[in-house]
Amino acid sequence: RSRAAKPRETKRRQPLPEGAFHRTGSAVAFTATNVAAETGADERTPIAVSTRNFNTVLLKHIYSLSDRQYARNMEKFSSILGLHDFLMQPARKLSLGQRVKADLAASLLHEPPILFLDEPTIGVDVTAKQKIYEFLREINREKKTTILLTSHDMKDLESLCRRMIILEKGKILFDDSIEQLFGRYDEGTTLEQIIIELFEGGN
Repeated sequence: RSRAAKPRETKRRQPLPEGAFHRTGSAVAFTATNVAAETGADERTPIAVSTRNFNTVLLKHIYSLSDRQYARNMEKFSSILGLHDFLMQPARKLSLGQRVKADLAASLLHEPPILFLDEPTIGVDVTAKQKIYEFLREINREKKTTILLTSHDMKDLESLCRRMIILEKGKILFDDSIEQLFGRYDEGTTLEQIIIELFEGGN
């Protein structure tokens, strides 16, 4: 004699407390209300922020920044990088140059002592590149931030670096100031020509 199968019990997921946030794959999801009130976001819908999105308020809370520090840094970064032009746009609508600027601001919002950059201006137009150079020089000068930069763009190196380390297959070919490097060669020799000669086993 057959018996009717009992329906499977499904566990109901407990709702997150108001103001909590949790990771869902590659996104950060908020529950709304009191977070929205605190951050000035729209209370009518939950806030879903892609991890590629430039959400400075989220970063403010992650790094426990004071209101004064957050406001001061955002104002400075915006004035140099022009963040106000795209601050409220979704990340998918930003140009490459805008994304690079946003990434730099997000990386420096909490004033780290060391900043690691890998090909920071690749694919960026000339105007945006100059803004990035200006911004990094200002941060280095004012905040004394150490910037460790790797790049194949000679303009990056000449514009930003005082000390240069040239590597080839793990071997250090040069480690000194950029002035010392140029001083070894005839006037007018470009950095690209110098590096090619070093790679080919020259002086």
